[in-house]
Amino acid sequence: MNQIASAPFSVNAPHALSADEALDRLQSQPGGLTAVEAAQRLAAVGPNRLPAPPREGPLKRFFKHFHDVLIYILLGAGVITALLSHWVDTGVILGVVVINAIIGFIQEGKAEQALEGIRKMLSLRAHVRRDGEWSEIDAETLVPGDLVRLRSGDRVPADLRLIEAVNLRIEESALTGESVPSEKNMEPTPADAGVGDRHGMAYSGTLVAAGRGAGVVTGTGTHTELGRINQMIAEVETLATPLTRQMAAFGKTLSVVILAMAVGMFLWRIAFVSLLIGGATIGVFLYEQQQGLALDTARTLAVNTLVVGQIFYLFNSRFLRESSLRIEFLFANRVAWLTVGVLVGLQLIFVYAPFMHGWFHTAPLEIHHWLAPLATGAVVFVAVEAEKALLGRRPASATNPEPQRMELR
Repeated sequence: MNQIASAPFSVNAPHALSADEALDRLQSQPGGLTAVEAAQRLAAVGPNRLPAPPREGPLKRFFKHFHDVLIYILLGAGVITALLSHWVDTGVILGVVVINAIIGFIQEGKAEQALEGIRKMLSLRAHVRRDGEWSEIDAETLVPGDLVRLRSGDRVPADLRLIEAVNLRIEESALTGESVPSEKNMEPTPADAGVGDRHGMAYSGTLVAAGRGAGVVTGTGTHTELGRINQMIAEVETLATPLTRQMAAFGKTLSVVILAMAVGMFLWRIAFVSLLIGGATIGVFLYEQQQGLALDTARTLAVNTLVVGQIFYLFNSRFLRESSLRIEFLFANRVAWLTVGVLVGLQLIFVYAPFMHGWFHTAPLEIHHWLAPLATGAVVFVAVEAEKALLGRRPASATNPEPQRMELR
């Protein structure tokens, strides 16, 4: 990869230049830069180090893996199953969510470790020639145009265009994946040559396996091959591949479908029960009117039909999936029966208390009049149970005999 042309004191494809051309392009000389020139270039290009990526706290890194539409739906399902006391289902849902977050947390940690490992590959010290003399300096103060000397065992402190190579071999597996050290010389290579074929270059972070040499610095910090790799790894999380885009779109679509189905089932149950009870109430009122019943009596009968239908549905709604046609379940909830008792008491006051007749224009009912509301309530009860069966709500199994229900506690 070519060096970034817009960086100060940089050259494009230094491996394609001769040693003298590289020195000329970098405005350097065989005696090296002066201390003043080095200070000016350091102020222009910055220190020879890789920037530390912005780090987030472990808690933030962990909890941000819950920021997903499907995770929100799973958490909502977990809350609902917990409210229904279905602890096994709640545990499974929460387990899936937490395991997903842990895997993402570990993978992100490995990426940060890779970035830290690259930063540790940089050499701490460098042998550089300035003002005509060789000296050992902090590698962070290297600038393009500096002359650097390499010896066996040294780690290359910056990208160099070699101007001297004596039996020089450099281990470049971090860049090329090759386990065998690459032999180096001063000959230029084609501009489109790969990193492993650029025999006239020594790259930052690689290790001198044998021989000695010297080179002129062509890139420092983020303008090295190692810096380019560091930047690529740092940007991995922000890249959206076609697969991740498709997965994100699928997640959103699936979330919409799930929510639509949940809302649809909720609205369907409301509409279904409302039509049953409302239709029965209106039907009873119109039928009794046609039979010549007094208006006040027909009105009272219609109200009682509405209330009795709701009482019967109270027992239907206690079970979301399972059938309510079990004696042990019908009598299991004392709170529900207490509620029914209160409703029946209030309804008897509504029907038979004289002051109610004046307020609501109702009339007392005879015993046989109660048959119509009771029959209507029974029809509602059976119809809702049939609706459960038709929608495929499974019966309680031997492994999970406790039915799914909502109880008033």
